[in-house]
Amino acid sequence: MKIIILTENRESDNKWPYPAFYTKADSTLLKCNKPFFVPDFTQECFASFHIVARLGKLGKSIPQRFAGRYIDAWTLGVLFYPKDIVAEIAESVNFDGSTVIGEFMETIPMSAVPIISVTPGQYHYEEPCPGDILDSVGKSLSALSPLFTWRQGDLLFSLPMGPAIRVEEGMHICARWSDHPLLDFNIK
Repeated sequence: MKIIILTENRESDNKWPYPAFYTKADSTLLKCNKPFFVPDFTQECFASFHIVARLGKLGKSIPQRFAGRYIDAWTLGVLFYPKDIVAEIAESVNFDGSTVIGEFMETIPMSAVPIISVTPGQYHYEEPCPGDILDSVGKSLSALSPLFTWRQGDLLFSLPMGPAIRVEEGMHICARWSDHPLLDFNIK
């Protein structure tokens, strides 16, 4: 399984014609609402929130107009990273348990509103799901498909929704899409 995370676009004079991205190992995945343990090697652990697309079939060099057919489910995801050392060691984002995904939904309701809250009262994100995020996931899927073969179960994380937040022990993260609960876990 591949886990691909889209990052901010690079400079326009860059000769790399593909969207900026990085990969994570599947051992970084934390599922089933298990708690996230803040690693002891960082003093500044941050979390960013993303829309996640799951691939449902094999594909290579996928035309953009067909990209949506390759996505079989959606969810919300959280990426944890050590902000204090990530600038020096880029690989520090790839530690076990640093990628959390929620339960998948096969379709996104037309009135989709991602709602993310972190308690105690530190962060609340709620706004209609921007169609351009969903469109950009499909475009990126197509744009990256010449580089490698997409397989069933691969995950593609969108650009972050809202700002990254600092996490500490004792926090609780809850996320849902409209009335569909997706994530509900503690920070320890």
